[in-house]
Amino acid sequence: MGRLAPTSCPRCSAEVIIPVVWGMPAPDDLDRAERGEFALGGCCVPDDCDTATYGACRDCGFAFVPLGNDSPIGRLLDEISWEGNARTYRGGGRGRENVLTTEVFALLDLLPRSAFLGAVLSAAHGADTARAVAIAETERMVVSVLPGDVHATLADGSTSTWTVQPDVRLEAHRAVVWVEAKRIRPSSFQEHQIARTLQALLSSPTQASRLLLLVRGSPPPVKVRRVGTVEIAEAVAHSTSQVGSREREELLAATDDVVAWLTWAELAAAVRQSAGLYGTHDPSTGAAVHRMAAAVDRAIAWHG
Repeated sequence: MGRLAPTSCPRCSAEVIIPVVWGMPAPDDLDRAERGEFALGGCCVPDDCDTATYGACRDCGFAFVPLGNDSPIGRLLDEISWEGNARTYRGGGRGRENVLTTEVFALLDLLPRSAFLGAVLSAAHGADTARAVAIAETERMVVSVLPGDVHATLADGSTSTWTVQPDVRLEAHRAVVWVEAKRIRPSSFQEHQIARTLQALLSSPTQASRLLLLVRGSPPPVKVRRVGTVEIAEAVAHSTSQVGSREREELLAATDDVVAWLTWAELAAAVRQSAGLYGTHDPSTGAAVHRMAAAVDRAIAWHG
């Protein structure tokens, strides 16, 4: 989400922002810093260095943490700003898969995880073992909606020239879930979309269990451009001519173990059922949970 970063210095308004390098400088770092490649932050590394990305003004040297709106709505608006025709979002973007996904998964991020997100994953079909691991990790997951472009690491160690854009990432120590969502009305996947998303997920630098969840308006078979209406495994197999033999075997073997699917109607039903079963001694907490659950149901009904 680099597009959200500021383009000028908050102190002097100069427009060239360079990265900050912390710690003991290497022998050639002084020359490189003098050339303006980066700024030297010094040996006293700030406590938030691992979680905050510092920038520095090349003109005045002021170091700061670039602020940006990293919320799901902020990411959605950033995505909209790059659309060729943003008018389609007027009135709330009815029927747009990115709007629906943002509304629903932002709420699932806030609802009690075991009761609601766990129920949604339980309602999905396929990849039973991977789903079970993900369900056990729901309370610890970091939810990122519209996280941006992802490259795959290919068998030779190089980075793919193509990118994929999972709609949601759910990440915990033992489980990683990518969600690829489509709108409720009839829609189709790009020709290599499912296989490439699966390939990028499998090559992600983690030892955690992996799950690719496809959320659609209807059950498989799925419509794939230039291929037709096929089962998920067929959609992946169609794309294996694009990869090497080792990657081909990995993709085909992983389809049943990693890929699951769920309809929006099933997601809504799982949330409704969980809301009906959810109980708490605090009336205010219970009312908040039921309001959020009802909002999920309304969003899916409206976009459908």
